[in-house]
Amino acid sequence: MGIPIKKSRSLEVDRVRFRFMIKDGPITPNPSDREIFLTVQEATDAPGRVLHVALPHGHEVTPETVRKLVRQALSSGWVPSARGGAFNFVNYSLP
Repeated sequence: MGIPIKKSRSLEVDRVRFRFMIKDGPITPNPSDREIFLTVQEATDAPGRVLHVALPHGHEVTPETVRKLVRQALSSGWVPSARGGAFNFVNYSLP
């Protein structure tokens, strides 16, 4: 399933176009358990696997943050043009 264009932003990482969107996670009884969900997808006519990253709530998500996370995911095995389910990226370091 692709990212809706209306709710996403465009971003270039190493001369490759991507689209990303940010969504707040559900409200939990413990505020420190809340998360922000980042979804990234290559911006092509036939997009492949999406990247999902759960970030701590309150962390500022800037285009540069997204670029760094995309580069980390690519070096960890995410292939955006491949078919298949989402790549859930959990072993990241926040910039």
